[in-house]
Amino acid sequence: MGASRMQIFDDDTVELHNLPNQFFRKKDIGRSKVEALADIVKEFTDFDIKINNKRYEDENLSGIVISAVDSMKSRQAIFDMVRTQSEVELYIDSRMGGEVAQIFTLRPSDQLDVEEYEKTLFNDDEAEELPCTAQAIIYTVLGIAQPIARLVKKFLMGGLEESDKRLMVDFFNQQMVKEFVV
Repeated sequence: MGASRMQIFDDDTVELHNLPNQFFRKKDIGRSKVEALADIVKEFTDFDIKINNKRYEDENLSGIVISAVDSMKSRQAIFDMVRTQSEVELYIDSRMGGEVAQIFTLRPSDQLDVEEYEKTLFNDDEAEELPCTAQAIIYTVLGIAQPIARLVKKFLMGGLEESDKRLMVDFFNQQMVKEFVV
């Protein structure tokens, strides 16, 4: 899609319980997630990834930022930094819960986008608790990658639409809903 560089941040290691719901292999157990992901990407392409075996803190970001974290606290911290960095052109926040995904897309330089997105933020203790067996399944994780890739492509081609700002993917019913109400 024309990306020239990518960097990922994560301080976690691959554990057995990650295999059913994340795109890691058995041989990755015990490795850092960023190193394992970089190796997986290299199996498909020669694309080079800068890995950061730590949580994102305050490093400079630019271009397109995609958040795929599992807590609202982390999501808020990333967004707080993204909104202060003028080089970030697009922010994509993906959220998973069971067989439903929500994807929020905004331009951090657009105050209306920021205000609308801020309405979707809440504390971790307000999040719905799902049993482990309903939190995420590999097909939902892989399924969320497609609309995110489509959003990136549309943005790079200059065709991002207002209705792309809020997407909900219902994997159980195989439906994608644009502009759902938060």
